[in-house]
Amino acid sequence: MKDWNAKKILNILWKGKIVIIILIIIGACAGYIHNKMFTKPIYKSSSSIILSVTNEDIEEILNEEDDESKGKANQGDKIKQGDLSLSKQLMSTYSQIIKSESVLK
Repeated sequence: MKDWNAKKILNILWKGKIVIIILIIIGACAGYIHNKMFTKPIYKSSSSIILSVTNEDIEEILNEEDDESKGKANQGDKIKQGDLSLSKQLMSTYSQIIKSESVLK
């Protein structure tokens, strides 16, 4: 049997370096083309931020509006129009979440 040492092996690889580089480039290109043309993405990501508003909160807002109209509310306790708009937006957000695929499954 022939005696192989590291120097001989490295010399053979060095002589064929062009072929090795070409094969690596062809393999990388084939992998890229296969990935882009023939595979579908598996993982998807989505997120939702849910802000909690209870019926008690809505009743409190309405009661404070009544108090404000009577002049009984403090300056720090005033409910702004934005608070009511937020409640309406939350209702539309909740309806979208209920209709989403993750909830329906």
